[in-house]
Parts: sequence; structure tokens; C-alpha cells
Amino acid sequence: RSIKSIVEAGACIIKNNKEGQIKKKTISNRDESKPILVFSSKHQKKFFAQYYEQIAKHCLDTIKEYHATKNYPYDDFMILMRIAKKPKLRYFISDYANSLGIPISEKADRPNCVHIMSVHKSKGLQARLVMVLNVDKDLYGFPCELENPDIFLPAIKNNDWLRKQEERRLFYVAVTRAKEEVMIYTQKCSESEFITEIKDFVKREELGY
Repeated sequence: RSIKSIVEAGACIIKNNKEGQIKKKTISNRDESKPILVFSSKHQKKFFAQYYEQIAKHCLDTIKEYHATKNYPYDDFMILMRIAKKPKLRYFISDYANSLGIPISEKADRPNCVHIMSVHKSKGLQARLVMVLNVDKDLYGFPCELENPDIFLPAIKNNDWLRKQEERRLFYVAVTRAKEEVMIYTQKCSESEFITEIKDFVKREELGY
């Protein structure tokens, strides 16, 4: 269901898991190509609140623009985070959504809403445009550095190689939820290695201060 460039980017992500990955060929029935847009914030790591506010605003302004000018219904959009329960980022998202009159929901089956959730919860779902927030080297970033037994199996918990593989599979899930467009938000000073791994599919744009 995804366009060719998204399928190919997904295959590139999984290829980086090398011997730990079962080889399978993925084919798209839609011969379209669009770059994955990476919006890179210039805010330094210590200014995380300004960074969260900036990406929340940019993300929701983009949704509003697509809704108004391209007639995208709100349920064409999905906002994903590796760890969804980040209070400050979620506050900014909710605040800007309210100010712009954008309905958001954590329930994927709720119609006419922008769906926001963790990457884990997005498995099996798709949207026309997927926005992946906080793709950074960070405790709650992507790959996630958080030790959480609810996320990692005991065999993975203390094995950095297996953890990285599982994180990369989740990044594959995030990117391939999109049917047509993917937008990724990161910090220039703390960009995730996963973005580098798909550099041939990416178009970058810097976000100022």
C-alpha cells in the first residue's frame, strides 16, 4: 500500500540488521517516489523544551496546511513517537492542536482525528502522511536508551546488539506506516544514526531558532 520510495527505504533500514534479519523481498504496487523529509532543529540539547515546542508547532502547522490546502482529512495523519508518554512534548502537541482546532486521538479507530501514538501501538496501521517525532540520540529518543522491561524482552535487555536490532525494526515499522509521505523531526546536534542509514532517501530542511 505504500509508495515505492517508502518500501525501498524500509528495505534499506532492515538491511542494516544484517545477519540478524530474515531476508525477504518487498515490492510496492505504487510506482511513486517522494523523499522522506527530515526537519532538523538547531536548538542545542539543553534547550529541549524549546525543541519540543518547535517541532510540535511545525508538525501541527503542517497538518493544518495540508488539511486546508490539499483537503486531507484529519485521519490521513499519524504522529508517532518511540516513547509516547513524554509529558512536555505531549503538552505542546495538545496545546497547539487545541489552538488550531485540530482534533487528536490516541485511539486509532476514532474517525476525523489526527492519530497520535507510540510506534509499538501503530503496528498494523497505516496513514497517508506519518510524522515521526524525536528521532534523536536520547534516553527517550530513537533508538531508545531507556531500560524498560515492558519493552525489551529479558534476553534483549542487557544485549546492546540485540537492542539496536529491535530498535531498528521499530524504526522500520514507523517509516512504513506511511502510504505516501514521511516527515521526521530531529535535533541537528543529536541526530539518530537511523537517519544516516537512510540518507539516500532523505531530503533535509533545517528549523531555525
